[in-house]
This record gives sequence, C-alpha cells and structure tokens, in this order.
Amino acid sequence: MSMVSYTTVSSFEAVGAILVVALLVVPPATAFLWTKKLVPLIQLTCILGLVISVLGYYLAYLMDSSIAGMIVAVSGVVFLASAFIKSLKPKFKLGTSEV
Repeated sequence: MSMVSYTTVSSFEAVGAILVVALLVVPPATAFLWTKKLVPLIQLTCILGLVISVLGYYLAYLMDSSIAGMIVAVSGVVFLASAFIKSLKPKFKLGTSEV
C-alpha cells in the first residue's frame, strides 16, 4: 500500500492528477465488470492499463492533441463499451423453464 501511495503522490507532478486518478480507477473498474476472481482481475487490469495507455498515446499522436487527455478519453470509452456490452441481456433463457 505504501508503494501505491508513493507512486500516486510522485505521479501527480509528473503527469497530472486527472491521468493518475483515471489510470488508478478505470482499468480495475473495467476488469471488475468481466471477472470477480482476484488473479484474473489483476491480470486483466494490467492488460487494460497497457492497452489503454498505448492506444491513447497513439491516438494523441495522430490527432496532435494532449496525451493525458486522450488516455483518459480512451479509458472512458473502454469502460463505457464494457458496461454497455455487459448490460446486454439475451432475449432467451437457456435450459428448462417453468410455465
């Protein structure tokens, strides 16, 4: 926990508060939509953080915009897309049903 605190405090000056908070909150929240087990949650969080960062950096380069803002925007889109996909419920039920 002390390493997370140290990293967070030192990152505020380097990259900004919005990016730090977004990268601490959005990847775990997105991963939590897909799994509830700890080890897959940590693995998916790491993968999502890496993908969001690389995609945000690349899109910021293509659009010639702020890197931090684009990473936050990409993370928001990924979270909203995951929430939308998880909210879709099938129109039918599998298995036996009672009449």
